[in-house]
Amino acid sequence: MTDIISIVLEEHQQQKDLCHNFQQATDDKEKQAIIYQLVHDCIVHEGCEEQILYPALKKLLPDGNHLVEHGTHEHEKMTQLLQELEHMQPTDSKYLETAQKFVKKLNHHTEDEESWLTEKLRPLLADEELKFLGESFLKAKDVVPTRPHTWAPDTYPLNLINNVVIAPLDKLKDSYRFENQDESKQK
Repeated sequence: MTDIISIVLEEHQQQKDLCHNFQQATDDKEKQAIIYQLVHDCIVHEGCEEQILYPALKKLLPDGNHLVEHGTHEHEKMTQLLQELEHMQPTDSKYLETAQKFVKKLNHHTEDEESWLTEKLRPLLADEELKFLGESFLKAKDVVPTRPHTWAPDTYPLNLINNVVIAPLDKLKDSYRFENQDESKQK
């Protein structure tokens, strides 16, 4: 499962599953925990796409620049919604509406991207090339931000410089956030 298309498709499904779990959750703490996990997973996924997948799409596809521009624009919209959700509580009046907007945008984005990958990228690359991109995508997880930063550059190469500074700080904040969640579950 190291080829980039399999990885992206699997992560998209995991994100959709989290959205479904959020919609089924009845407890506010559970909803907040799911949102925090969704924020983390989506931001890491977006960062890996922008660092590894999108430069490959630009280089390999005749309409790659357009597709990447479209995908990056959708990432920006989703990041804005994730940032809003991260700073809200389930009891806030706009919380559910914002979460529903995010789910709708995520579903649209994943459909678009999955068609590009399966219909346009897969026929162009050999299995070894897809695996190389997949391995690079997985390695990028260690160096991309884990929280939304709407002010930060999201295109290559400026995103790489940003990631070096921001990602370690995000990971430190995450360790505190997720450690506190684990402690509250044990009580």
